[in-house]
Amino acid sequence: KTTPVVAICKTKILERSFMFKHERGHFVHNPSKPVLSIFFAAGFSFARGHRIKNVPSDPYLPYLFDGEEMSMAARMWTHGYDFYT
Repeated sequence: KTTPVVAICKTKILERSFMFKHERGHFVHNPSKPVLSIFFAAGFSFARGHRIKNVPSDPYLPYLFDGEEMSMAARMWTHGYDFYT
């Protein structure tokens, strides 16, 4: 028997700002291997330190909070990083 894992499964676009918002995670069947994903969630990000050195936060958006995940996802993906859940 496999242990369930937490996944972010509810992502929506906010009406006022058109920004993505990741909402609650819930338990899903454990696929026993990483699954390629299209979203990056900073709160569920576990990586080696080279990611921060290779793809730092956008220096022109120092105070961005809502939207930093989409910006960072685009920056990381264009530098060859993939996302798994």
